[in-house]
Amino acid sequence: MSGLQGRALVDDSIIFVVDMIKDFLDPGEEFAIDEGRDMYDKLAELMEFGRRNGIPIVHSASQGMNNSLYERHWWQIRDRVSCQPGSPTVDVVDRLRPDAYSDSEIYIAKSKYSPFYGTRLDTYLRNPPFLGRNTIVVTGMATNFCCMCTTIDAMNRDYRVLFVDDLNCTFDGIDGTPAAEMHQITVETLKQGFAEEILRADDLMKRLTGSIAALPA
Repeated sequence: MSGLQGRALVDDSIIFVVDMIKDFLDPGEEFAIDEGRDMYDKLAELMEFGRRNGIPIVHSASQGMNNSLYERHWWQIRDRVSCQPGSPTVDVVDRLRPDAYSDSEIYIAKSKYSPFYGTRLDTYLRNPPFLGRNTIVVTGMATNFCCMCTTIDAMNRDYRVLFVDDLNCTFDGIDGTPAAEMHQITVETLKQGFAEEILRADDLMKRLTGSIAALPA
């Protein structure tokens, strides 16, 4: 357990929003996870709280994955119908996208599952307003791909990870394993020393607001 509450947790946290982009959320897109749209309200609440109270936010978006082993596993990438640089579908969905990106709310284009691989993310995290923050809150999609890899890479860099159970989701396994089961197996794996804590969005918000009053918008 992290033990941090209220202002201490606010001052120590970074919110990661993984692949909440149109390619993975808009109805009819080849990679769309319909359940992801069910997370909009609680994720938007968390992000708005973060914006009001100075918690930096990292959006990461899958793109530029061609000419790699991803093409062997994903025809959507091989045939260049999803996750293509410059496509409007790699934008964060309108419901969650900020009016403008800034020093405290950034967009990371990633060509691997983890936003730490081959990007400038580590550089951002070593500089203000990220510098000195040691708790990463992981939200987004998909649980057993980009969110799992993000969690493990963060842990390997000695960040405490709070993995928000109901603000992560995935799709069915290639063998037909239901998405809910794939999600739960991954969550149980992350409990084994990868995430410091698994918690739900309502519990996280209670902890964040526990001893502070949200600043005016």
